[in-house]
Amino acid sequence: MTAFDSNPLDDRADDSSDEDREGGEPILAFLLIEGEHFPFDAFLTQLAETPIAGVRAEGIDGPNEGMCRFVLGDESASVVLLPSQYPIGDLEGPMETSLLWPRAEPIERLREHQSHLLIVLNGGQGDPVRRRMMLTAVTGLAAGQQGVMAVYWPEATHLVYPPVFAEMAAEITDSETPPLLLWLDLRVFLTADGASGLFTTGMRPLGHMEIEIPRIEMEPGELREWVLDIVYYLLENGPVLNDGDTIGTTGAPLIFVRHGPSQFGHEGEVIRLCCGSDQ
Repeated sequence: MTAFDSNPLDDRADDSSDEDREGGEPILAFLLIEGEHFPFDAFLTQLAETPIAGVRAEGIDGPNEGMCRFVLGDESASVVLLPSQYPIGDLEGPMETSLLWPRAEPIERLREHQSHLLIVLNGGQGDPVRRRMMLTAVTGLAAGQQGVMAVYWPEATHLVYPPVFAEMAAEITDSETPPLLLWLDLRVFLTADGASGLFTTGMRPLGHMEIEIPRIEMEPGELREWVLDIVYYLLENGPVLNDGDTIGTTGAPLIFVRHGPSQFGHEGEVIRLCCGSDQ
């Protein structure tokens, strides 16, 4: 079950032109809302005054019946309030694993949200990173509004505390390094012998294979930082980790690159980084 089972946009987007539907595929973010209302007027006022990744919103229309629309460069944007909970079953795992949630704030409260906000960008011809920079900036403005309980980034299947998301989104500029911690789940786990492993969720929407590390002798924090460096390198240089390549520095064990099926349920091939003895 997903938030789109009832196709909430079908009846509200009949006036969309064919041009609106062409170009890049829709990219989405969700906000969990405490009550039944979202302060559209405050959000749209801020939107009109704030550049979104270097672009000004134009053609702002709404709010009308819980929806507003606008244009960002070549992107058609829609913000829709859906009068129901986001499927709770899809949130149980993310509530247990969120790294961007303060311990002092009980994340279990999210089960009590009454509605959710859908933010969609559609049609843009920009590269995947550029498009998500724009979506993040819009979502950050919405996350700063009253009554927002959480941001759910479905491509990474993780939840983010609204002030954290808003602060990181506000730092986006046209040339800034992308906020990968908002876009990727870097899931670390412990192996049976006490070493670390990791798999990503969210690389494929950025145009790359997911990364999986079955076992490596690194502390969890060090491992996340190392993988983030690899991801930044891939985003800058393209898919340069080929099957059979090695990664390593002088005096360090070689890491072998293997392409193959996922061990963690991802579709298609993944990049598996293996120590010599774990190939």
